[in-house]
Amino acid sequence: MASIPTCPRDNDERLTCGQHASATCMSLHYGLHQDCVMADGWLTCLDVTMTDSNMKVCNENYGVHNNSVWVQDGCEASFEACYVTDVSGSRLRQRTLECRNLDDTYKMCEVEGAKLVKDVELKYELPSHGTCSKGISYGIFNNSMWIHSGCNGIFDIKYYEAKSTSPHGGTLAPPPTPVPSTTPAPTPAPTPKHTTPYVKYPFDPETPRPPYQPTPIPGLSSTTHGTGATPFQGRDNLVPITVAVFMGIFVALLLILFAVLWICRRNTVV
Repeated sequence: MASIPTCPRDNDERLTCGQHASATCMSLHYGLHQDCVMADGWLTCLDVTMTDSNMKVCNENYGVHNNSVWVQDGCEASFEACYVTDVSGSRLRQRTLECRNLDDTYKMCEVEGAKLVKDVELKYELPSHGTCSKGISYGIFNNSMWIHSGCNGIFDIKYYEAKSTSPHGGTLAPPPTPVPSTTPAPTPAPTPKHTTPYVKYPFDPETPRPPYQPTPIPGLSSTTHGTGATPFQGRDNLVPITVAVFMGIFVALLLILFAVLWICRRNTVV
């Protein structure tokens, strides 16, 4: 498959990558899809060994998904691959990517700025004559994703960010780590509990108050002035007088009532 790079080898045809693996994977009949795990990391290249009788069957019926190789529709082959596992110092990012192809062939869509793709999920399936199924018609390869069998869509990509490089060569230094300040933070001013301004008491509580000067009451001035009694004492003298007046009125009413009753009784007897 032309989109997947071949692995580097020396003059003796031995793999020169740091980590490599091999596996045999087969699909027993047409319509069967088979995944075969090859490594504990991301496959970066793939070499294929197959028999002459199976060469035509495996033409477009194998590929890579993350750490696995897949075959379908009766393809049977042996595979060798290089892989990587180190993502240290790379931040995990997320973005969307549109990947489409005009025919059913295998197509690779590179994720810009990615060191390795961690996961890919279909977000929207675009109109096409094929369907999208993860690991079968779309998947992950190294720092890219691939589509196959007419799958077209917009995908959610999670990837490890590649380290930024300087335009003059080399790798950009990471941003400096901020040094914590040793200056203590200023203490906030206390919030006042009361917003009403303080009003001083108009006089000193320790100063003795002046003696009470009563206001003369009209009609009682001669009595109070003559006897030396206060206005309150003059008012107390009115109480028995008022009670006597009401008692007299009450007795008069009773006498009138008894007189009326006696006259009525006498007229009835006559």
